[in-house]
Amino acid sequence: MLQDLFDEDREDGDFSYFPSNTSSKSIIEKPISPRNETDLCGLQNQGATCYLNALIQTLLFTPDFREPLFSLTAKDLNLLSNPNDSSQTSSSGSTLKVRKIIVELQKLFAEMLLLNQQACSSIRLTDSFGWQSNETIDHQDVHELNRLLFDAIQKSLQGTKQSNLIRSCYEGSTINYTQCKQCQKIFKRIEDYQDLPLVVQDSPNLHTSLANMFTYREQLTGDNQYRCSSCDNRLCDADKWAKINSYGDDSYGGRSGSYGQW
Repeated sequence: MLQDLFDEDREDGDFSYFPSNTSSKSIIEKPISPRNETDLCGLQNQGATCYLNALIQTLLFTPDFREPLFSLTAKDLNLLSNPNDSSQTSSSGSTLKVRKIIVELQKLFAEMLLLNQQACSSIRLTDSFGWQSNETIDHQDVHELNRLLFDAIQKSLQGTKQSNLIRSCYEGSTINYTQCKQCQKIFKRIEDYQDLPLVVQDSPNLHTSLANMFTYREQLTGDNQYRCSSCDNRLCDADKWAKINSYGDDSYGGRSGSYGQW
């Protein structure tokens, strides 16, 4: 099941902060080519991890996510005592678990930014998820995987100075409106979101996709009529539409706050 894909506490092998010379998932590594004219670094496909690779690339090129992630120190990640141990003991005697997912994300991001090679391996990152080989060769629903990955990162960040990173970067809210055509009353409902399902086909750019989504009014008629509480719960024709109310902070050149209405 998708909800079982991310388990930082799963004991499926030793965790080491420092990279080893061998991998449990490959016997002989092919030489990696240097970067080409794009000067960008990709990710090797472990079998069917192209959907995950696309998410990782998106996170890497989101400065509001990448820079706070890099700001976490060895102390924040519980790596100071012995970086080769996946758990340590604090001064109070409680166990401190290494934040494996965050450590591996930091390392993979650094490799993709600094190494002169065409592609990097995400094996150590998926190992930190607790993934087995079958989970890297099965296609997953990328939309659901995105939510689960955000949840796993959020849990791994608990107790650090970046504990609210996912919410601050990606969480916003929409206002859903329904207007009864009989009494003209408008009903509002606010919903939180971490992603927006946009239609990209026949849309030349992101702005057009957003405009189409948030200017379109759905007609609720026939079998899809709205039950209006102001009209004695009768079924009535109605209009339904949505607006972006707020979105995540953007500290690196964008705006934050409310879109108002489209």
